[in-house]
Amino acid sequence: MEYIVFSDESRYNQGRFRSIAAVSFPYVCSNSYLDFSNELKSIINSAHAGEMKWTKVKGSRSQDINRAKHATNFVISSLSRGMRIDTIIWDIKDSRHDIVGRDDINNLSRMYFHLHRNLIERRGANSNWHLYPDQQHSIDWDTINQCLDSDGPWERLTQDTLLFEELKHLKPHIKAFKPVESSETPFIQLADLFAGMASYSCERSGQIKLLMKEAKGQPNLFNETTSDDQITRTDTARFEVIWNFYLQCKRNSLGVSLETNGYFLTHHPQNPINFWHYHPQHSLDKAPRKTKGLVSQYRRYRG
Repeated sequence: MEYIVFSDESRYNQGRFRSIAAVSFPYVCSNSYLDFSNELKSIINSAHAGEMKWTKVKGSRSQDINRAKHATNFVISSLSRGMRIDTIIWDIKDSRHDIVGRDDINNLSRMYFHLHRNLIERRGANSNWHLYPDQQHSIDWDTINQCLDSDGPWERLTQDTLLFEELKHLKPHIKAFKPVESSETPFIQLADLFAGMASYSCERSGQIKLLMKEAKGQPNLFNETTSDDQITRTDTARFEVIWNFYLQCKRNSLGVSLETNGYFLTHHPQNPINFWHYHPQHSLDKAPRKTKGLVSQYRRYRG
């Protein structure tokens, strides 16, 4: 099987919660891909507001609110065509990231590696891949490509010892790996939207919980609002997009959680809409420091 993936990050060096989202779907032929891309492009261009970005979803920008809602509707309707959205979220206050001298760029590279390796496993490792991340000049994309194309990441696909030829057979074939411009690539803009929704829902989970109560007509009986929970016009605008998307996920039994914690979470990662909160895998799982790059970290720990 052949697949295509577009990915983008949100807030990799800002705030407590950082994220990357990847949009993937089967690649049948160039014509079918262009038709699919043009469907999304028509949604993006309908607002006459330029590139679609999560940061544009604000209280005074109704056209950006509406097209973000239409774009999430497009995702739900595209699941039947094999689309997946995988989003990885990490917390810089956890034991992996709350370290002196953390290298955010190299850590972002590591998270791109984790996200792509895991989504490739869910699709089926013995497959062909076209990977198109958003252009980020600070990242060593060649190293990420080499790491994904090496034997090590795929050893844990089985508990048995594999012969080299068997292991090689299980590995994905990376046919293309090329950073692209988001302004020219609708699916990168879609990835930006989901990455932004993911990190925002974690940062503003208190506000989202309050807005959910209001949306369901539940009074605030215990006067829970504090200065930290102050709801802004941007919160209200973004909640409109989040709530619309969540209700569709619920209606289609997609297993996306929001009401429990106030942020997006998927308990079963095989589901086609997967919000994955990365947690340290063991005591040696630490974010890279500025004295160590992705390659040296990868050699020490491949988990």
